[in-house]
Amino acid sequence: MLYAAGCQSDSRWLGDNLLTPSLLPKLNISQQDIISIRKDKMVILRQDGSYGVWSAGTLVPLNDRLDVPMLTDALKRLED
Repeated sequence: MLYAAGCQSDSRWLGDNLLTPSLLPKLNISQQDIISIRKDKMVILRQDGSYGVWSAGTLVPLNDRLDVPMLTDALKRLED
């Protein structure tokens, strides 16, 4: 599904320990957009400041607010 949103992704995520569940949301950056995924929720924060909340499994738009704590947790995946 990430490929349909414009992301190139692998089944593995850099930094994930495959033997334990990860508490951090997934993070992908595509053409200056930040895409964060936790469970079945995908948040896209665009370069112009707009955002969208989508179902990660079906790519159906949701009427949810921007989940700032989820984005903050996802950005913790970036190295300093």
